[in-house]
Amino acid sequence: DRNLKGIIDSTKSAVSTITDLKSTNLIESDEKVTPGKETLNLVSFLSELYNFHVISCRLIYDLLDYAASYPNETTIEIILAVIKTAGYQLRKDEPLLLKNLCLVVTANFKNLNNDQVKSTVRCNFMLEQLGNLRNNRMKQVMLSSAYCVIPLKKFLQNLDKKRHTISPEPINVGLDDIRQIDTKGKWWLVGSYWAGVDDKSKGNNKDNSGLSAIGSFSDTSANKESNQKYQQLLLLAKAFKMNTDVRKSIFIAIMSSQDAVDAFEKCMKLGLKESQQREIIRVLVLLVGQEEAYNHYYTLISTKLCSINHSFKVTLQYSLWDFLRSIGEANVGGLGRIGNSGDQSEVSSSVNDDSFSGENKDVIRRISNTAKMYSYLVFNRSLDLIIFKTVTFTSLSDNGRLFFQLFFNDLFKNLHSQAASSPNKKPLIKNKIFDRYGRDVNPKTNKDILKGKSEMDKEKTREIIEAATKIPLLSTGLAFFLVHFVRRNTFVNDDPILKKVVKDYSDYCKDVFMESQEE
Repeated sequence: DRNLKGIIDSTKSAVSTITDLKSTNLIESDEKVTPGKETLNLVSFLSELYNFHVISCRLIYDLLDYAASYPNETTIEIILAVIKTAGYQLRKDEPLLLKNLCLVVTANFKNLNNDQVKSTVRCNFMLEQLGNLRNNRMKQVMLSSAYCVIPLKKFLQNLDKKRHTISPEPINVGLDDIRQIDTKGKWWLVGSYWAGVDDKSKGNNKDNSGLSAIGSFSDTSANKESNQKYQQLLLLAKAFKMNTDVRKSIFIAIMSSQDAVDAFEKCMKLGLKESQQREIIRVLVLLVGQEEAYNHYYTLISTKLCSINHSFKVTLQYSLWDFLRSIGEANVGGLGRIGNSGDQSEVSSSVNDDSFSGENKDVIRRISNTAKMYSYLVFNRSLDLIIFKTVTFTSLSDNGRLFFQLFFNDLFKNLHSQAASSPNKKPLIKNKIFDRYGRDVNPKTNKDILKGKSEMDKEKTREIIEAATKIPLLSTGLAFFLVHFVRRNTFVNDDPILKKVVKDYSDYCKDVFMESQEE
C-alpha cells in the first residue's frame, strides 16, 4: 500500500512539474519552426497519464482547445499526438466535447496559408483523423496505442482486486487551474488549501471534487478561525485514513455539519459524480466503526441517502460484504463480489482470544458499531435481510458470529421498543428501581414480559423478514443461526427483559422461516 501511495504521489508531482511549464512554450511557436521532440513527448506523456486515469479528460481537452486557437505546424502535431495516444479514450469519456472540438479545429485550421504545402497536407491529414475519430472510423494503425494500453489496464484492475484496494479518482485539474496557481493555489493537492478563492472561480469549478464545495470553509472572508477548523478537520481526515481527495471532502462535509440533515445536504452539494457518490456510504461505514461508542448520526445520514437513490442501498450491501470479509468471512460475496474498497484491514485476531489486546478491542468495537448501524437500517426498511444472501451461517468465524448475534439483539430490541411504545398498548414499564449501573432491579417491573405474557408486533416483524423467506438457502441459514446462536446468547444475560424478548422473537422468526420452506 505504501508503494502504491508513493507511485500516486510521484505521478501528481510529475503532472505539476509538466504543467508548470508556460503554456506558450508548449503551444505557441512560429509556423516555420519544426516542433521539438520535448513538446510532443510531454503532450504524449500527459495523454498516457489520462489513459491510465491519473488525470481526467479536462486537462487534455483544455490543451486541445488552446492548441486549436493557434493554428500552426506545432499545434497540428500536438493534436495528432493526442489523437493517436488518447483519442479512443477521449471519445469514450466525453463525445460531446470531442464534437465541439472538431467544429472549432475545422473552423480555425481551414484558414491556413495554402502556400505552405507541407503544413496544409499535414493539416488535412489531422482534420481527416479528427473526423474519423468523431465518427468512430479510426484506422487500426492510429488506434495501435489505444489497443496496447488495454492489457495494461486489465493488469492494474486485477492488481487492485488482489490487493483489495480501489483506484483513486483521476486528478480533475484544468489548464486555468495551472495558470492561476500563484493566485488561487493548488486545490488538487491536499494541504495546499488557498483561502482566497473568489465566487467566480467557485462557480466555474462546480465539477471539481475539491474541498472548496464545502459551505463552511468556502467563505470568501476566510477568517482565521475557519482556516484553523479546516486544518484541524484535514488532519482528522488523515487520522481516519481518508486516502483520497473525494473522501476528505466528504469527511469534512460530515464532520462540519450541525445535524444529519445538514450533512446530507452538504454531501449532495459537493457536485460528485455518481461513481463518487458511493464513497459517501463507504466513508459513513468506516466512520461508524471507528467511533469509541456507537453514533447514530452516521446511520441517520445513511437512511436519508437510501431514501433518495437505490444505488446507495447497493453500496451499503457491498460495504457490508467488504466489512465481513475484513473480520474473517473470506467467502462472503462469492465469485461475483465487486466493489471491494479496501477500507477495512485484514483482521486475524478472534474475539475469543485469551489475550484481550488493544487491537482485539478495536475489532470488537468495529463489529458492535457496524452491527447496530445495519440493524437499524433493516429495522426502518432502508435495507432487507437479503443483504445476507451470500453469508454461510453454518460456518461463521468467531468474529462473524459476534456480528450477527449483536445484529439480531439490536434488531429485536428495536422491534420490542416500537411495540411497547405503540399508542394502542398500555406501557409495560412501571415503578423502575435502578442500581448504580443503571440496571432495573425491581422484580415486579415488566412482570408480564418475564412471565411470557408480552405481545410483539408480528406484522412488523414478518414484514422485515419476508424478503428473506423467498430465498430458501438464506431462510434456512437464518433459522439455524437464530436457534443455535441468538436464542440463548450470553450478551443479553444482564438484562432479563431483553433476554426474554430475544428468545421470543428468535422463536417466532424461526417458525416463519421454517413455514416458508414447507410451502
